[in-house]
Amino acid sequence: MLAITGGKGGAGKTTVTLALACSLADAGRDPVALDADVDMPDLHVLADAARQPTADDLAAGRLLDAVVQRPRRLPGIGVVAAGRPDSVPAALSRLRGWHGPVLVDCPAGASEDAAGPLRECDGSVLVTTDSPAAIEDSVKTAAVARRLDAVPLAVLVRGETGAAERAFDCPVTEVPSVDASPVCTDPRIRAVCASIRRRIPDYGPPAGRGSRYHG
Repeated sequence: MLAITGGKGGAGKTTVTLALACSLADAGRDPVALDADVDMPDLHVLADAARQPTADDLAAGRLLDAVVQRPRRLPGIGVVAAGRPDSVPAALSRLRGWHGPVLVDCPAGASEDAAGPLRECDGSVLVTTDSPAAIEDSVKTAAVARRLDAVPLAVLVRGETGAAERAFDCPVTEVPSVDASPVCTDPRIRAVCASIRRRIPDYGPPAGRGSRYHG
């Protein structure tokens, strides 16, 4: 289970979540992406999926296949729309039974709301802009992720990568600016996510909370 997180909102976490999911689908996997960013619940909007059902339904015990939506514009991936904050842990626990990779679009920052989803994840990818403030905040988020065993595996930067390369101890990659709609389908974005996908350790079926990624 992989967290997509960062220090500030608006850096492109949701786009990266969907682009990475599409890249995994290109590789023949069956990824599902859950929106845990309940204050900015836009994963379903970018995926052109319905607002219902949500993670609340998953947490309440509804069948996975009844909650996971299959957006027609993004074939091969599944999407779970955001529910209430208190539903996130139970929804993620249910998704440990999913047969493919699970990506979690997390809240930005290092608050308790951001830490909650990270506790359930096995690794993380950070998304940031190149501004000093955004990088500083993302470093704090990376420290929280590491403390919660959601090991940072990569950093994606919108802009120049020099400052981020000095700030982080994992691979840093530039995310190109594109005008495609949806952005996650642009070949340059997909190429970046394919390179990230190849760096991520075992994406096999979940084997319980004791199965961790090591970066």
